[in-house]
Amino acid sequence: MTDQERERLILNSIWSKIADPSEFTTRRPLLAHYTSIATLEKIVQHKELWFSNPLFMNDMQELQYGINLGETALYQSQTLKNACGDQHRYQILIEEFQRCLNNFRFEHYFDTYALCFSEHDQARDSDGLLSMWRGYGNHGNGAAIVIDSAKINPIDGTSLLLGNVHYGTSTQREGWVRERIEIFSKCIESMRIPTEHLKTAAFAIFERIKLFAIFSKHDGFSEEREWRAVYVKEQDRSSIFSGMLSYSLGPRGIEPKLKLSLGPTPGWPGLDLSLANIVNKIVLGPSLSSPMMIKSVHRMLDSHGISELKERITASTTPYRNT
Repeated sequence: MTDQERERLILNSIWSKIADPSEFTTRRPLLAHYTSIATLEKIVQHKELWFSNPLFMNDMQELQYGINLGETALYQSQTLKNACGDQHRYQILIEEFQRCLNNFRFEHYFDTYALCFSEHDQARDSDGLLSMWRGYGNHGNGAAIVIDSAKINPIDGTSLLLGNVHYGTSTQREGWVRERIEIFSKCIESMRIPTEHLKTAAFAIFERIKLFAIFSKHDGFSEEREWRAVYVKEQDRSSIFSGMLSYSLGPRGIEPKLKLSLGPTPGWPGLDLSLANIVNKIVLGPSLSSPMMIKSVHRMLDSHGISELKERITASTTPYRNT
């Protein structure tokens, strides 16, 4: 067995233990992205979806919190120190974890992006969620773009991830991280990982903590039933999406963005992100439910060359008006 094959075996063995079966489900539900009508127009005009850096999201306990939580728990774990067997092996593991962490913070953190959705139940959510209209759909004056996630099939090991967010209190999230580090420690001990492959083990636990940070959130937001499409630059080894890295100017100043082009994706055969392919329907908010508003949106779609979406326009019947 070559060193590369051995590293892959170690990585897979550790990952199978520290992964959570409930994460990255194979379910592919309908996903609603709530936004303003002005943003809907930009999406259909430019054929782009804009991903944002988690630092600009609405939960202060986002990516940075999760990373810090994992870092602290790892360094405080006496079980992990004991599992390494001696100080030399422990130091190798810790230094490699720190290298992975620094590499992410200084090289890739800036270009990690997410686009947020709410899981959409066709039967009970046909009008959209009132809390989402209030929070993200311009107080009922916006639209919910409902994506058929079955049309988006990210490939394992690639730079575009799709998964549901897991919710918990601060205490629960801390407990989850500590539990994974305990499991990781047992792997180090039971697998008798050679010293020269401890760096592979450190990479595995760092990646696990990173994904926990990206796909977890405080349970105060649980009613949003959030899913995220996430771009991680360090996995974009073929630079499929690197040409879409950009910026935007807005109320908060200048922000980095990933402007995902909606169409067939060069370098990723079979991935067609065109609006005509991925959009299941577009729900207009409760304040835009009049026939005049619907016809105006039809004209907007005609103007931008995607008339086929007109038959997928519906209007929320929720009796809510923002006054």
